[in-house]
Amino acid sequence: MAYYDKEHRDKIDCFNDMWSKLDDIEELAKTYQIADIAQDNNLKLLQTLVLFDFDNQPGREGSDAIDRYGHAWELKTVNIDLTSSFSTNHHTNLERINVFRQERWLFSSYKGIILNYIYLFNYLFISS
Repeated sequence: MAYYDKEHRDKIDCFNDMWSKLDDIEELAKTYQIADIAQDNNLKLLQTLVLFDFDNQPGREGSDAIDRYGHAWELKTVNIDLTSSFSTNHHTNLERINVFRQERWLFSSYKGIILNYIYLFNYLFISS
């Protein structure tokens, strides 16, 4: 295939057609305070927010989402094509672990962009 021959232009046109269909999803994402669906796992975040009727908690501190009853949720995803385990941030400390114990957890398992399983932990780990 030579650069920018008919076959190449057809691929570009096909891609541009598919890409333009993302505009509707991007507009929906903005209503959930997600500015860019192509960054930081935001498309999967949007899917979770819509499926569970959560409100987004933008930013890097605190819980990831709030449900309609005001409960905080920590959201984790894994793409099993790339790795076999969930992870949390490298800033985890005792204070953050105590916050984690007060939150509910939702683990989403993907194969690529296909959602396979969701695990919910609605149990609060309250210690004395």
